[in-house]
Amino acid sequence: MEPSSEDFIRECQSSKLAKVISRNSYTHWGELTVYMRVGPRYIDGVKHDRVIDIANVQAKHTGRGTFKKFVKFLRDTFPEYALYVESVLTDRFSDGLLRMGFTLSKVYSNCFYMLAVIGDFQEDHHERRARIQTRATKNRD
Repeated sequence: MEPSSEDFIRECQSSKLAKVISRNSYTHWGELTVYMRVGPRYIDGVKHDRVIDIANVQAKHTGRGTFKKFVKFLRDTFPEYALYVESVLTDRFSDGLLRMGFTLSKVYSNCFYMLAVIGDFQEDHHERRARIQTRATKNRD
């Protein structure tokens, strides 16, 4: 049986390699089955050490707001983690993610992210992205 999403994330937090490698598993949260990775990830060219990467979601019943509640749970329980949803295939789900406050990735099509709630992660992300773009422009010249 799959671990609960919360148990899996907490287990990943306690790992000594949490900032070095991602761990992955199918998990469950209510009626959702979620394949997720927890660990470091580059988001639009900027490395983030704490990311919950949602690669696949299966719901017993769609359109009932269960995923929105799951996102709220993750934000409330793990505010130090950015959320990343990859390979979104439907316009309905894409639109829902944008309404929830996710940002469409500039690097990968059909991928969305929401930066961590606590700390200066959002400002750091945008500052680091600007520095990377500046360096790339200088290297081209």
